[in-house]
Amino acid sequence: MLRPHRCTLLIFTLVIVMGWTGSAGAHHRGGLPLVHPDAPQPQALLEGATGPLSLKAEAYWQRLLAQEQAGDPAAAIKTGLALVNIFPQSREGAAALLKAGELAQKQGNTDDALELFGLVRFLTPGSPQASQACLAASALELARDVHRAGAMQSLRLFLERTSHLPPGYSPELFQEALKTGWLAVASQIEHTSPLPLSKVEEVLALWDLQPKGLGPPEAARLLAGLLQQHGLADEAQAVLAGATGKDRKNQQDMPTAGRLNQSLLLGGQAVLPQAKSPTPLRELAETISAPAWQLRWPAGFEPAGTAGDFLNRFQPCPPHTAWLQGYLPPLGKDLMPSWSPLLMDQPRYETARECASESSSPQEAPAPAAMAKQPGEPVQEPFSQYCLGVNCIQGGHPEEAQAIFQELAQNHDHFWQNLARVRLADLELSRLQAEPAP
Repeated sequence: MLRPHRCTLLIFTLVIVMGWTGSAGAHHRGGLPLVHPDAPQPQALLEGATGPLSLKAEAYWQRLLAQEQAGDPAAAIKTGLALVNIFPQSREGAAALLKAGELAQKQGNTDDALELFGLVRFLTPGSPQASQACLAASALELARDVHRAGAMQSLRLFLERTSHLPPGYSPELFQEALKTGWLAVASQIEHTSPLPLSKVEEVLALWDLQPKGLGPPEAARLLAGLLQQHGLADEAQAVLAGATGKDRKNQQDMPTAGRLNQSLLLGGQAVLPQAKSPTPLRELAETISAPAWQLRWPAGFEPAGTAGDFLNRFQPCPPHTAWLQGYLPPLGKDLMPSWSPLLMDQPRYETARECASESSSPQEAPAPAAMAKQPGEPVQEPFSQYCLGVNCIQGGHPEEAQAIFQELAQNHDHFWQNLARVRLADLELSRLQAEPAP
């Protein structure tokens, strides 16, 4: 038998329990469902560069980006290293190391950047991040070594290291590195003119090592200028035809001018790249002189109004001496590689004057006759000598041609020696064929 006070306590407890369950049941009446809050949607796991950090790789990656955006590269690098240490297998790890390397490079910490790029390649071989890291490290080493180890050697090492990069690297970074290397090469060789043929071959080898389509316009102009100096206008045209960049049309003016140089010696006509027939010298002069008007000329030395006057100024007459001295500095940057050394000696001046004069046509001033007007001036430049020999052959003077090629075969570098020997062999073969059969 329950005692009264225990009975009272039991009734009070039942009332409380029944009241609570009744209140809970009221929420189910009238079709009202229980409210279950949704799980939080994926979102930024941190707010800014500071604050609580979730133990997830994505959180560390977002923190790194926020710190970079806030201008704290040192903290961003630490966050990237922490991400890799805590989550070594995460997909954000390689990107974090690559970003840390780029930040270290921007701070000028070359050794740290190279080490971080090396870690990316070691941890994720064959990945796009590894490809980009290899390119970034090679570009950094190129910029570091190009002035102390030699421009041509440093550029060659860069091209060899990046010759088999898997997909994933930045073409823009590759082109920027190539531009750095080629500008250094140009600076190294700009004071040597004409450049020895062996050095030209080295530059050609560097050009061939580049990935197709990534060669910068600076490299094309440099190589075309070197080829032009050796009289190889067609090769220069081929190099510029494959150049990249918006100034491709302007680059083609240089070999076009070179064709004029050759035409002045080879009979007074030349063929433009887009033409199907020989182009008269005056029309060709109009074509190649147009870029010259755009130069910033010294006061009092503005170019003439016609192509004939333009060519007439390339002659050694005393009245033009002062003009030429003011002409050369601006011309040196934009057009001089097209004309020098092919029009920088007296025979060429005289030939240009004769071919451009109003009273004569190119055919009336053949190259041998114009060059013969300067008997006291020996032809020093091998290209001039070679062209004069060719004109003698075409003019039916094999003995004179033989004497010219014999001199050329003895007094110049191997390239011109070999070319002269070929012409001498042609002359000997022609002589033998012309002899009557026994």
